[in-house]
Amino acid sequence: MKNRGLKTFLAAATFAAPFFLSAAGASAASAVKLLPHKAVYDLSLVEATERSGIETIEGRAAFDITGSVCEGYVLNTRLVFSTQLRTGRTVLADSRVSTFEAGDGSRLDFTAADFVNGQRTEHTKGFAERAGETIRVELSEPEKEPFVFDGDPVFPALQMKRIIEAAEAGKTLVTMPLYDGTQSGDTLYQTTVIITPLSGDRVEGSLLDGAPSIQGAAAWRVTISYFEDKGAVEAAQTPISEISLDLYDNGVTDNLVLDYGTYTLAGVLSEFDPGQMSPCE
Repeated sequence: MKNRGLKTFLAAATFAAPFFLSAAGASAASAVKLLPHKAVYDLSLVEATERSGIETIEGRAAFDITGSVCEGYVLNTRLVFSTQLRTGRTVLADSRVSTFEAGDGSRLDFTAADFVNGQRTEHTKGFAERAGETIRVELSEPEKEPFVFDGDPVFPALQMKRIIEAAEAGKTLVTMPLYDGTQSGDTLYQTTVIITPLSGDRVEGSLLDGAPSIQGAAAWRVTISYFEDKGAVEAAQTPISEISLDLYDNGVTDNLVLDYGTYTLAGVLSEFDPGQMSPCE
């Protein structure tokens, strides 16, 4: 069972940290300000097909984002799932990701580790740097020769800023390649983003109701589809996963739906601790 989409976008959206101009220039000039905060989402199973082999899933996703466009952004993420299979076996999956992203989107440093039933199954460490419309990746774990992705990929915080910029400009569809350092560090994904304005149809009883950090904030319902990197996404292509959420203009998110094809999870914000915006000196 993979949690590819959750790692990729939840990290970006709660950052954002865990989004169309030239890459570095757009971020440097962007008016989007991402709110440092801690957030925890309780995850539960909505539905699962027979083919998934899943009986139930319970879990939590925890995020801690600090920094600013001047300092860069630090994001610590931990995702823990307990999955009860129809065979009766229980699988405990624990994924931890730590990243630093330069405020202008020019560099991403990352460390990621996955554990299954207490045993480490994967560990990735490295960095990626932007050069024009390409990024150069160097991995120290697992050790590999440096490699390059072209096509103007973005890192997670910059992806989120671009999504917010597009939403504020009234756009409803955005596409861009994404690199986040997970999945052994050698994977690039194409993403397609659908944006719908939210007004009075936000979730009642949300932990964010009345929260000063989102008072007066614009909000959108955003759906991000993740595809294998095979160039331009075709209409008939099936995404690997889709993430839907309510996105506020400072990067705070709520009301998550995570669709992996054979099973779907819901994420409810259960803890929220806003920080302070750091003004640039």
